[in-house]
Amino acid sequence: MTDITVNSNICGFTHKIHGTKDGKNVTIKIETDCPKVKFQ
Repeated sequence: MTDITVNSNICGFTHKIHGTKDGKNVTIKIETDCPKVKFQ
């Protein structure tokens, strides 16, 4: 598992990105309050 935090200069929000690998599959989860990056 890998965790990174990105401080965006464009929108001013902080994004927390979590990545996990399961065999050949990679799952990326993004935690953010930015409406342009956030999706449901």
